Amino acid sequence: MLNIQKATTLTGTSTVETSTGNVAVVSMYASIAEDGNPNITKTILDRENYLKNRAAVQEDMAQFEDEAWALVQ
Repeated sequence: MLNIQKATTLTGTSTVETSTGNVAVVSMYASIAEDGNPNITKTILDRENYLKNRAAVQEDMAQFEDEAWALVQ
């Protein structure tokens, strides 16, 4: 028996400008299942630059979550 489940996915990356160029600091992933249940994951890719730019990165994460929750409602 085949069961197919549909989901909407979002991906995002929070980047910061450093002396060596643009650096990815946090990777974000959201999956909204067909029944509306969300799964939102954030992964810190660069701890040092995350700590140095925490406020800006957290703004990006909040904006990403807002986009994901907008799909749920």
